[in-house]
Amino acid sequence: MEVQYPLMLPTGCAHDCGGKCLLYMEAEGNRIVSIRDGRLINPTAKNLGLRACGRGLSYDKRLHHPERIIKPLVRVGVRGSTSFKPIPWDRAVELAASKLEWVKDEYGCESILNMGGSGSYPAVLHDTRRLTSRFLNMLGGCIELQGSYSYEAAKAASIYTYGTDATDHPRSDLVNSKLIIMWGWNPLETFFGSDTVTYLRKAKRRGCLILCIDPRRTPSAKFADTWIPIRPGTDVALASAMAYTIIREKLYDQAFIERHVTGFKEYSQYILGFEDGQPKTAEWASGITGVSPSIIVELARNYAGRKPAAIIPGWGPQRTAYGEQFVRATSALASITGNIGVAGGNPAGAGIGRGPTR
Repeated sequence: MEVQYPLMLPTGCAHDCGGKCLLYMEAEGNRIVSIRDGRLINPTAKNLGLRACGRGLSYDKRLHHPERIIKPLVRVGVRGSTSFKPIPWDRAVELAASKLEWVKDEYGCESILNMGGSGSYPAVLHDTRRLTSRFLNMLGGCIELQGSYSYEAAKAASIYTYGTDATDHPRSDLVNSKLIIMWGWNPLETFFGSDTVTYLRKAKRRGCLILCIDPRRTPSAKFADTWIPIRPGTDVALASAMAYTIIREKLYDQAFIERHVTGFKEYSQYILGFEDGQPKTAEWASGITGVSPSIIVELARNYAGRKPAAIIPGWGPQRTAYGEQFVRATSALASITGNIGVAGGNPAGAGIGRGPTR
């Protein structure tokens, strides 16, 4: 049967943003001539609030770019140089296989490090990390990476605090929040799920107050009702000062704490300064964070008073030395205010999986 062009082919965006937006690619012959947002064609995608962005909608520009590498390259200059030449695929496979065999014979399999990751590749090349592990194990073994270079500090903090790293809520739950704090989280650029922006906009239309804590005035900071700039790496001081106001003004959820929280007394002793002699006041935190004391106090009162409230910590702040303390600090705020396990709240943990809600 003769193929009728143009073809409209459904596919998914492979960018590692936490979503896989539906795309339709119009093909003529062996070329993609246009890409359309799936929600404009597929009613299910529209109803789910999926919205493709410019990264996926411009795939055809990358696919047919004249500088795209489509053949194996081998270095012909000295190591570290930029001199390469194309070689046939069979020669490239032969060269890679012979080098692997040489390394194995010369140094042993323990000298081979499997750096296979996830990112964009599983969307187009299956699960490359597991396939690479299987291949290298059949070769004789290798050294594997432990943990995640995406959110390992947040994962450790959530497991330590909650016993699990499954602490997120579905994006559709954002419409139940009366306050959302995007803390080092920039979903207007990074998306972190195909429907994230859709539900953030719905929440805002419903009257939810949206705040953004970020050193940079990102698109998410512009979208928020209030942007609170902060010095990089000082997030724990800000969270601790919020806790100070909540504890001193007795804005915490006593019933929730009595039923579900362990260590509140010891935590309070630290926050109030009885443990180390330094009360974590708004004035103290202001000198560290650059956020004014009045804004810190108002932020704490808003978070404790406009319930249900969701702190959503991004993964950027935890990618530092002692980054796990950031997630422990935000989790403590969610715990003492009772914003855990309720629609519109958020445990403010690792931000993966599905946490409990009612």
